[in-house]
Amino acid sequence: MTKSRKQRKARKLARRQAKRGTKPLVAKRGSRVWSFNHFRSVVLTRLLDDLYNLEQSGIKDEYCQKIAAALNYFGNAATDIPSAGPFLGPIYKDIEKFTELYQQWNDVRGKGTDAAGERRTLRLKLKAQRHRITNKARKLQVAIDEKLDTKLLESGYQALGGLITAVPDLFSGLGKALTEYAKRGGAS
Repeated sequence: MTKSRKQRKARKLARRQAKRGTKPLVAKRGSRVWSFNHFRSVVLTRLLDDLYNLEQSGIKDEYCQKIAAALNYFGNAATDIPSAGPFLGPIYKDIEKFTELYQQWNDVRGKGTDAAGERRTLRLKLKAQRHRITNKARKLQVAIDEKLDTKLLESGYQALGGLITAVPDLFSGLGKALTEYAKRGGAS
């Protein structure tokens, strides 16, 4: 999309919001919406990339627990966001499901081809779940702007930062995502 087309689209959205009497969506770098969108589009994607690289061996439980804790922070930050409709449910449930699938991925023991195959199947389920989170978040941008708990969101980013500091070689994709977050206006 060209810059002028984006500007026209943004002006059109602002006019619609003004008609409805709603405040305009703030999605600039460093905002709530931007932080959450970075989580769903960059952090989760880079985590999946790292899991792809670790399919053969898996991850030690201590590192898995740190990632699960960070994902729980992100899910808790989204608990006040209302559902996207009667059949879609709240977004935090999707993040919780992602966390459960991630823990199942790590619960696969062994380094053989069977274990790697199970991890691959679960990674593909994680990928589909990330896609569900993304689709729902796109519909809930205004609610995310109004209801997201930024302190819990930052705690999630800090928890991931602690993990990356401990084992930078293991999660290179996550490390890049957090560096990008800090460089572009995030507080980590």
